[in-house]
Amino acid sequence: MNKKGIALILGYIVVVVLTLLGAIFLSRSVVENRLVARHSDGTHAFWIAEAGLSDAFKNIVAGQPLPPADTPFGGADGKYTVIQNGYQIDSLGTFGTTTRHIRATISYLHPAFDNTVTAGQHLKLHGNGSELIVHGKTRLGDQFEETCSGCSGTFDDLQEHQPADEVTITIPDYNGNGTADEFEDFQLFGDAVINSYPPNEVVYIETSGTAWVYPSSELVGKKVVYVKGPSAGEGDVVIVFDGTWQDGEDLTIISTGEVLYLQPLGQERDSRLSVIAWSGYTEASILFSQHESMVFSHSDVDSTDIYSDSSFTGSYISNWRMDFYEYLGAKAELTPSEREDLPPGFQFLSNTGTPKLVQWQEIVP
Repeated sequence: MNKKGIALILGYIVVVVLTLLGAIFLSRSVVENRLVARHSDGTHAFWIAEAGLSDAFKNIVAGQPLPPADTPFGGADGKYTVIQNGYQIDSLGTFGTTTRHIRATISYLHPAFDNTVTAGQHLKLHGNGSELIVHGKTRLGDQFEETCSGCSGTFDDLQEHQPADEVTITIPDYNGNGTADEFEDFQLFGDAVINSYPPNEVVYIETSGTAWVYPSSELVGKKVVYVKGPSAGEGDVVIVFDGTWQDGEDLTIISTGEVLYLQPLGQERDSRLSVIAWSGYTEASILFSQHESMVFSHSDVDSTDIYSDSSFTGSYISNWRMDFYEYLGAKAELTPSEREDLPPGFQFLSNTGTPKLVQWQEIVP
């Protein structure tokens, strides 16, 4: 083969290689452009979903219907659809062929959530030589009484004889029979709470007896323990927590019966152990008690301290009466929490008050 033939073959090879390289670079450019466009469409769809959530929330606050499905937003290629299922709101934003899904929960901030102490009836201090100090707001349906010798109650902001809807919480009509605040409503409330969290963050116990709850590695990272009895007053809980409770935990215990919280002692400063009980809440400590909680009892709240310096941060809420039994010079000091978030489960407890969007998250297919 002469030199001209070799050169011609080499030339063909060079042309083929350059053509392949050009095709590769062109293909890569097309793919990159598609990725950029997809990312841009996804970002637009996310913003549109946020806008749908915001518009729906404004309508709910104003008592108006949700925006219609496929509401145009963000140009000819943008639209959103909002779906409400009870307390849960889903917003699907679409731009072009891309859809993003955002979910949030409506929480109604009942006035009692802003108080340190709330009781539908009276607040009484019992014992001898004892002291009750309440910082923040105290709101009572009846009045405060001292039924002891040598004891005193001190309040930053005490208001008595308040309207019932401000000092009691009515369980929403979860069973849809037109009557709120029934025991079945409370049971369904508990079901709604645990269904709103991933299975690995809840503990569900069905019993007509008593469940005992201790600090353990099995409760680390849990949000809700729901103890459900078949009828009112069943499904009691005894909590035995002390200084071994983990740092940074936020757990709510829901009971269809009564909750007894024994010797809380000291918790880590940024941990919170809260309670929602149908049939009553009782707390007892000796020597020293320090913890943060939000407590709601559909019935009574009783706190007993014996020779104890008790420090409580959070809120006590009782639909009925509230009694503090302080013996042998015991002192109970109650301080409102500085947290802005409600404990797990409390966002489903009321459908009256100031609405707020909580538990915001993106749902990824």
